[in-house]
Amino acid sequence: MDLARVDAYLAQGRWFRLTSTVGMFSLGDQRYFAHSQHARQTLEITFDPSTRDFICLPEKGTQTFRLAARGLSKADLMGELDPLLRVPAYQLALPFSQKEWRELLLCTQLPGTTL
Repeated sequence: MDLARVDAYLAQGRWFRLTSTVGMFSLGDQRYFAHSQHARQTLEITFDPSTRDFICLPEKGTQTFRLAARGLSKADLMGELDPLLRVPAYQLALPFSQKEWRELLLCTQLPGTTL
């Protein structure tokens, strides 16, 4: 996986998020705190690939602020398939939870897997 290509793709995007009463918002399954001074405001969010930060512009202001992007590492983006590749055999659990269901789907992509 080429993270530079991921960063270049994200740099093309523009997102809008409404902050909560305390200034929190979610982006890509990650929670961010935009400070209470930006509570209940819509933020225009862009991505800076050189610093891997989200640049936030509040609707009631001209001053931007930056938040470090989370969840953009190779492990975050690709999931936990790598540890499963290292074991010679793996007994799958019944998929009662989201985590177990994800493991089941990842294992079906392994060569030579039988279910």
